[in-house]
Amino acid sequence: MASCDRGVYAVRPRTGRRVWRQAKARGAYHASPVVRGRTVYLGNDDHKVYALDAGDGRIRWQYDAGSPVWTAPLHHKGTLTFGTLAGTLHCLSARRGELLWTRKAGKRIYLSDPAPWRGRVLVGTEDGRVRAFDGASGKPAFSLAAPGRIGGGVSVAGDRAYYGTTNGFCEAWGLDRRKRLWSRRLRGGTIYTPFVEGNRLYIGTGAGLAYCLDRRTGEVLWRFASPGRTGRVVVEKGLAFAFSWNGRAYALDKATGELQWTLRTGEDLRGFPFIRDGWLYIGSLDFSL
Repeated sequence: MASCDRGVYAVRPRTGRRVWRQAKARGAYHASPVVRGRTVYLGNDDHKVYALDAGDGRIRWQYDAGSPVWTAPLHHKGTLTFGTLAGTLHCLSARRGELLWTRKAGKRIYLSDPAPWRGRVLVGTEDGRVRAFDGASGKPAFSLAAPGRIGGGVSVAGDRAYYGTTNGFCEAWGLDRRKRLWSRRLRGGTIYTPFVEGNRLYIGTGAGLAYCLDRRTGEVLWRFASPGRTGRVVVEKGLAFAFSWNGRAYALDKATGELQWTLRTGEDLRGFPFIRDGWLYIGSLDFSL
């Protein structure tokens, strides 16, 4: 896990016991690390992307992107692609950290993790565009216009792309024909990436709502309200987990939105909790995992 205290931590999954901590970066981490094989990849406020040894946390290489990196890198076919707050998209060799290409993608790439589609890389920007680039060369492929700023990432399922905007829209596009399929106005904007499972889409908003939409039509199937902003929503084994800036995690029936249980932590849950092997891991602003 990565932290705003400038540290990257490896812990035992069942006990939480620390294995190692790497704290040589000069800034905070805002996105989740990406692990492939024995290497951990992640970007930092100090403008650098780091590749760490998963066994001991040793830095294998580092790359200076010239601007803070708030996205989780996309590891795909031996390359590593990520965006910066300066609006640039960079593609590196995952093995050595050598630059393969870089492109200006927009005004700012905030928490919009790059997404792959048919050999291309899609990224949302704060100037209200989804831009696609050839993954091998970086050549611009196409651009889609959103009705507001895109703070989070684009979810791709088949030939459809889904995203939310900071002014409260959730949209679906057919990528083959570059056609907007539906646009749904939600209460509250979002800076988080929609979660897609089957024919449903789950997304949280700043108005404290977790939504479940039919991803084919955009119809609202249910919504769950809580005090404070709702951040990331993830789904696992019949439950939708909504994480709130009020310090609570809510487990909801994914079909109906009915509350099953609540977990209270000390502070905001505004990061990126994840589920692995039936365990839910949550980082809180109370400095605890």
